[in-house]
Amino acid sequence: MEGHSHVNVLIIEDDLELSSVIDRIIRCIDPSITVDWCTSAEEAIGQLAGSVDVGQRPPYQLIVSDVFLDGEKNGMDFLSYCHQHKLNLQILMMSSTERHKLFLGNVDSNYAFFIQKPFSIHECRLLIQNLLFPENKLRDS
Repeated sequence: MEGHSHVNVLIIEDDLELSSVIDRIIRCIDPSITVDWCTSAEEAIGQLAGSVDVGQRPPYQLIVSDVFLDGEKNGMDFLSYCHQHKLNLQILMMSSTERHKLFLGNVDSNYAFFIQKPFSIHECRLLIQNLLFPENKLRDS
């Protein structure tokens, strides 16, 4: 992926094993990508609060978040925060719960991308690659 400006990704996941898998997938796509990690929605909201100004480039080109997280807030609360504050971020939500059962509240289901667990490493890599570098879309072959 040479020639791209620097890319930052945030993983919001309280399962260390799954977070490590996603980190390895991202580093296979491009080893120069910076990957930050939060274990809760509260931590991620705190990290984003004040770091995104209108008209500025978002601090992350992609946020990958589990829906069910430790803490008082979950991934859907994080998604609602981003939606309410009109943060221009690409967000990929992960859950074993079906998409249509998650997006029943105020958040537009088109505001985030979704991948259902369990997913294959190939499927996850393809989706992340296409979200980060749409000009180099991989084909599912």
